[in-house]
Amino acid sequence: MSGTIGRTVSVSRWCSYPECEAAHYALDYCYRHYKRVKMHGDPSVLLIRRGTTRSYLDGDIGYIELTRGKWAMVDAADFPDVNRFIWQAHKGRELGTPTPTASG
Repeated sequence: MSGTIGRTVSVSRWCSYPECEAAHYALDYCYRHYKRVKMHGDPSVLLIRRGTTRSYLDGDIGYIELTRGKWAMVDAADFPDVNRFIWQAHKGRELGTPTPTASG
């Protein structure tokens, strides 16, 4: 008897995402890329939960701290969900740069 426990599974399909070597799960993607397509419509989306920030609420507006010293404004109702992730300011886009008035 060999020291192998379980069984060997032959994979006939692989994830179609570039440079991904994981086994196929659904819709031509591995489990990770399939979940990203289902949640965000794009297999390359990677949202990272953020730690503490200077983002804050001011009445009905939430100010989300972005990279490069920029800020985004969102409805207060959306603020808790949106503020969970790290957002980046992209070059060439006009984004507000409000001065923080409170810490959040």
